[in-house]
Amino acid sequence: MALRRGIRNWLLAKDSDPSVRFLVLRELLDRPANDPSVVRARRQIGRMGWAAQILRGQHPQGQWVTPGSSASELYRPKYVSTNWRLLVLSDWA
Repeated sequence: MALRRGIRNWLLAKDSDPSVRFLVLRELLDRPANDPSVVRARRQIGRMGWAAQILRGQHPQGQWVTPGSSASELYRPKYVSTNWRLLVLSDWA
């Protein structure tokens, strides 16, 4: 996919989210998984940006928001519980 230079530069800027950089490099620019810039972006995903922010909210027992492990506790409250957080993280690589 051809991206205009300005948009590409904005998406790949050093201060952009690493998950965005990773997905742009892999999905839009077709860079191989072993490309140094792809490897660097992937390593940063859990350390900074949106994914890191979500991971910081994880409780020591492994869940988000609601303690426990029953099915209903994994899905509620909607959009912030464990299931929803894991779905978002998986979308970001």
